[in-house]
Amino acid sequence: MITASTIQGIIDSLESGKAPQVDPEDIPCFSAEALENSPLIKQEHLADVLANLTAEDIPTFKRALASLELNDQAWLGFKIILDAEKYVVEDPISPARGAGLDPISTIFFANEGKDIVCSRPWNKRDRFQMLDATRGPSMHTDQYAGVTWCSVPLFRTNRVVVYGAGDVSVYLARYAHDCGFTTAVIDDDAAFLTEERFPTSERIFVDELWTNLASSIELTEDDYCVCVSRGHVHDVDSIVHAAPSAAFYVGMMGNVGKNADVFARALELGVTQEQIDAVYAPIGIKIADKTPQEIAISIIAELIDVRGKERKRIAQVVAEQLS
Repeated sequence: MITASTIQGIIDSLESGKAPQVDPEDIPCFSAEALENSPLIKQEHLADVLANLTAEDIPTFKRALASLELNDQAWLGFKIILDAEKYVVEDPISPARGAGLDPISTIFFANEGKDIVCSRPWNKRDRFQMLDATRGPSMHTDQYAGVTWCSVPLFRTNRVVVYGAGDVSVYLARYAHDCGFTTAVIDDDAAFLTEERFPTSERIFVDELWTNLASSIELTEDDYCVCVSRGHVHDVDSIVHAAPSAAFYVGMMGNVGKNADVFARALELGVTQEQIDAVYAPIGIKIADKTPQEIAISIIAELIDVRGKERKRIAQVVAEQLS
């Protein structure tokens, strides 16, 4: 994620009438790692974009800075002209979107609410690609000749914290990573908490009784906690740790009877009824799930839904503050 200091530095340069100078490594989509397998985008394209900026671009960066500070689901995007002559030719497959407009490399802002801020002229076809350049993190970026697109997010990545390293957790961590979450998995058995089972996750070992859970991981408002301990043995420990925390989401797997017993014990251990009521239980959307893969899909579907609704809420808050 691009930092506020990088964006502010660009604003300061433009306000002083100077062309911004930015290290490509400070803008993730232009980093050497990001471009390692890119057939079109090179680090020198960033210099081309920056050279075209003027004081008229300051509102784009101020809007980006506001979204970054409020964790709005928004992106700073880059339109990169590769061949100006090809770019302005109307595409025969989708003529309704028109030909490319304004063959100048530039920067734009776009968010979940489909707000776009850009100093350069843009048309229906450009809008289509501006919004798609912020998906997945990019889609259809090379649909038209002579131009490509990329973007960097202006919001923090959410983390899924998985209590338990059982079979459901293996697939949950995999799907969560594929859907843009970072992941951390907690367990007390090294045989389950292996790199082979969780290659993209932070693996957190706790003692057999989970008494060092609180000192092993700190939860924040960016965390989504999933209580799926093996055999439900440590569900109480998981809820006692997660429910009172700053975590944005806490969910627990299990049937109604088992969950009621867990909650009753958690209440005895100091968790409040209000904190219990905020737990998603049984976790996941309702599907006819049976296998670990299917259960993990139902859980990740709920996490995506909760995350998406919160991002849209934040986007609305930002829009109201800036209106």
